[in-house]
Amino acid sequence: MRKYGKYEKMPDGTRAKQPAAKSMLLQTYLTSLLCMVLCVAMFFGTTYAWFTSEVSNTGNEIYIGTLDVDLRMNGESLNNSGTKVFNNTICWEPGYTALRDLSVVNEGDLSFNYTLNFTAESVVDAAKYFDVWVYSNDDHTAYSKTEGETFAQMTEKEGWTPVGTLADVLKGKAVFSGSMAAVDENGNKVNTTHTYTIALHMKESAENTTDTNGANSLMGKSVALNVKLTAYQKASEQDDLGSRYDQMVATEDELKAALQTGGTIALTGDITVEDTLTVPNGVSATLDLNGHKISMTTETPASLLTNNGTLTVKDSAADGTTGGGIAITFNGSVDNSIAVNAISNRGVLTVNGGEISNSGTGDQIGYAIDNYNGATLTVNGGKITANGSSYYDGIRLFCGSNETRVTVNDGEISSIWAQNPSANKATEVKGAVIVNGGNITTVYYENYTTVKVASNVTATVKPYGAGSDKTTDRTEDGYTVYSFLHE
Repeated sequence: MRKYGKYEKMPDGTRAKQPAAKSMLLQTYLTSLLCMVLCVAMFFGTTYAWFTSEVSNTGNEIYIGTLDVDLRMNGESLNNSGTKVFNNTICWEPGYTALRDLSVVNEGDLSFNYTLNFTAESVVDAAKYFDVWVYSNDDHTAYSKTEGETFAQMTEKEGWTPVGTLADVLKGKAVFSGSMAAVDENGNKVNTTHTYTIALHMKESAENTTDTNGANSLMGKSVALNVKLTAYQKASEQDDLGSRYDQMVATEDELKAALQTGGTIALTGDITVEDTLTVPNGVSATLDLNGHKISMTTETPASLLTNNGTLTVKDSAADGTTGGGIAITFNGSVDNSIAVNAISNRGVLTVNGGEISNSGTGDQIGYAIDNYNGATLTVNGGKITANGSSYYDGIRLFCGSNETRVTVNDGEISSIWAQNPSANKATEVKGAVIVNGGNITTVYYENYTTVKVASNVTATVKPYGAGSDKTTDRTEDGYTVYSFLHE
């Protein structure tokens, strides 16, 4: 069949318009390009999502707990109420005592620590003539006063504790502090009310206070004060931050209160203390020095910190050259009936970091850590030093029982003294020093005490006192064992 050209005549005489091959090819290209553009537009317009799938889970809820505390007296809330704890209808006189039952009530569902303080814009001279006492018991109930009972008789009974003068309290000393849980370990609601009895007593000596004219200088005077309860949440988080920020403390009073309730405590600054800090029996606390120092300078033998419970000392901010510490300095007259100690351990103590030190002059006995009879000490790091006379040691182990232990896994220690307190020093072997690592200058041990040093550790071990020629050295389970057997 014949193909006609672009405008050739057909047999019937009409013109046949037929596309040329070149035009057809161009149209094909344009069509293909348009399809590609449309595909790209669809590709980007759907954000690369050619196939989609969805899973939906509804009805979830995040519950944020509430911290809600109230202070009540005789069942009535004192929060911004017109009821006064101490009102001006009382005409105070020397020897008069006012008792007040105050209850801390947890109305929320979070655990918290709390502190009650008296505050004032200024502390007047009359405040020093009042004594403040507080009563508390394990049942968290108020004191029941016996008819005819005097103030002296009352405060001799168990549960009463002197707080100080009213002037001391108005200057920042806490009246009472505690910790309240919302639920027990099984998630059951627990007692949500703690009641204390406060006694405010005007000293009998106030009657002898006179002015320049011979008149009693307290008559007609008044002491204005406010009652303030502060509650702060007990952190129990298990997140990336751990529990480092559970309780942040910056003052001696804050640190004292925190150690009473336990938990993780972190310093926010250096603290100088005047009185011994105490971890009570049954309380577990972690003290994070956080790069700061706790220090005490004393002229009389004392302990900066006494541990009767379970205490861990660490320093999360130490960088290898600087860090936190616990340091006591003695500069008074020698009294060797009592030791000067940075830490007196009567419970379970673990040192993971920080520098614990004791320094002084003269022949006063003193230790960075004094580990008492029945107590256990584990050193995993840090530095423990004593700088003074020959009577100073980094650690003294008072070996009065077989349970007394010092275990050193790491850290730097100036010296350790394992002392047998028995009079004739000839009883069964008591107490032990176990060295698994670390850097210890010298370990001294007395008769019927034991020192075990791991075979991979180099330490100077010396018997102390008479009978040193009776030292027994042996190898046992990878340890060199030193046992001073005095005959």
